[in-house]
Amino acid sequence: MYPISLYRTVLLILLLILLTGPIQPLQARSEEPLAVAHRAEQEAYTYTLSQSTGSLQAWTAPPSRRIFRDDPLPTDTGSTINVYAAANEFEPFQVVVQARQAQPAQVAVGDFGGGITTELYQVAYVDLAQTSDSLGRTGPYPDPLWPLANGATVDLAAQQNTTFWISVYVPKGTTAGDYSTDVQIGALTLPVRLHVFNFAIPDELHVKSQMNFSHQAILEQYGVQGTGDDYWFYVDKIKQYFIDHRLTPKGPLWSGGLTSGGGAPYIDYDCATKTLSDPHGIWGFEAPAAKYLDGQGFNDGTGFPSFMAATFRNNDASADQRPDTFCGESRSAGDWYTANNPTSAYNQQWFSYMAAVEKYLDALGYLDRAY
Repeated sequence: MYPISLYRTVLLILLLILLTGPIQPLQARSEEPLAVAHRAEQEAYTYTLSQSTGSLQAWTAPPSRRIFRDDPLPTDTGSTINVYAAANEFEPFQVVVQARQAQPAQVAVGDFGGGITTELYQVAYVDLAQTSDSLGRTGPYPDPLWPLANGATVDLAAQQNTTFWISVYVPKGTTAGDYSTDVQIGALTLPVRLHVFNFAIPDELHVKSQMNFSHQAILEQYGVQGTGDDYWFYVDKIKQYFIDHRLTPKGPLWSGGLTSGGGAPYIDYDCATKTLSDPHGIWGFEAPAAKYLDGQGFNDGTGFPSFMAATFRNNDASADQRPDTFCGESRSAGDWYTANNPTSAYNQQWFSYMAAVEKYLDALGYLDRAY
């Protein structure tokens, strides 16, 4: 006798054959009409523009592609640059030109209307001496976006790609539909069609991220000194740029915060009462949290969705990252999890501190936004 489970399996197979019809060899099956139609409707995103001339070729590519100076012209062709966006969204597109001979060219972006705005950038290059992985390449590498005034004149190199990045912002309340304008590069007039969907992106960021960068490096690059009005102008501009593009920097509360390297308290912690307090204003935690997490006086009332409550001293996951001394106790190898000694004096002080941090954040309403 065969087991009952085998009979059930055979019956299920027979039932499937009856419902779906006879099984055909894969090579004999024809493609479904819907799949054929879908493939035919797929839109190309990288193509040479038909307005190109013998002296100045133009093409477009999606913003996810890095354009190198020696990239060849696409074989596909098209006559219009197509851009798609929702209301309350930034959406960029790229225009690449390749001049037969070196020449200056004026670059200008027209007006879509409807309150839609644009920003113009030129893609700049950084010389890389070595790659960080197998996908990279050495030499001139496209990365920085150099802001340009609308109507600026740019020197086009001969037989090389010069790439322009145009960022489009569609404000809230924009009527759905198609909007048109042109990008003018030298003698070329390149049509752009923007389709605005019938929905808006919410103000709140629902995808959490952590973009590692240095506020201080940017401030130094722009020559910002001290901590006066100029300082805060640039700090707010940096954070605004991140949230505009739906990204969260590593330190959204900078130059304040909750903890410093290794999770040590950045604000005041009383080892005796096991409580945290913050008398430091904008240089502490509560004031920058109200501004950059709750949106009080920032980004029309919408702040960042998350923040790093404890930071590491380095990237060695096997090492104990906590402070060398804490609440009068020195840390040793016997305090790390490998020693399995949770009752050590250092660990007891540290666990009390972690409990205090949790209680503090919960009382302020930030616990679910901390990581």
